[in-house]
Amino acid sequence: MDTAGSGEAALALLEQKECDGYDGVLLDLMMPGLDGLETCRRIRRLAGYERVPVIALSASDSPADRLQCYKAGMNGHIAKPIDEQQLWQVLADCLHPQPVVNAEFLSRLQQRLPEDRFAALMQMTLSSCEEWQQHFAVLAESGKGQALRELAHNMAGTAGQAGLEGLSEQARLISAALKEQDEQRALKLASQVPVLVKATAARLKAEFGVQGQTD
Repeated sequence: MDTAGSGEAALALLEQKECDGYDGVLLDLMMPGLDGLETCRRIRRLAGYERVPVIALSASDSPADRLQCYKAGMNGHIAKPIDEQQLWQVLADCLHPQPVVNAEFLSRLQQRLPEDRFAALMQMTLSSCEEWQQHFAVLAESGKGQALRELAHNMAGTAGQAGLEGLSEQARLISAALKEQDEQRALKLASQVPVLVKATAARLKAEFGVQGQTD
């Protein structure tokens, strides 16, 4: 385990190591220099760090504060003083995330389709991702439940058929939260979609050469 005393130091440390050198990042929100939110935003812009779990440590534990963390690209939140049971639960939830794409399914599809047809299909898929990225960001801010429900339903089906398992599962979780009338959880999950889209686009680019605005 490596430690850093500031946001700038944490970024420098991450840039020195390959992204698979870390299972996750615990990030205090109150640090000298860059705060935790801005540090997380910059981590997400580092090549290869789109999907590495980032967990907030904060004395503030209100729903609004948590939502702000998720919008910055964090995967979890641990309140201070730290409760050991909560710590292990959040670590378990965040360090074993859903795979963003079903690479085996897409590889089989790539082998069966002509090259130009597969490329066109992937471009259409990425265009859908870019639309979801924009729409979910807006709905997470506005809190329009019915529109969020419809968009989640659309994404669950389309992403699932395209092998985008992370986005499909996220949509299913949003729909479940809305069904249970847990609007706060639904908005939290919706606010994570843009980061998940970026991670998905990065994986499609790395493995299948897909290009798009989310790169």
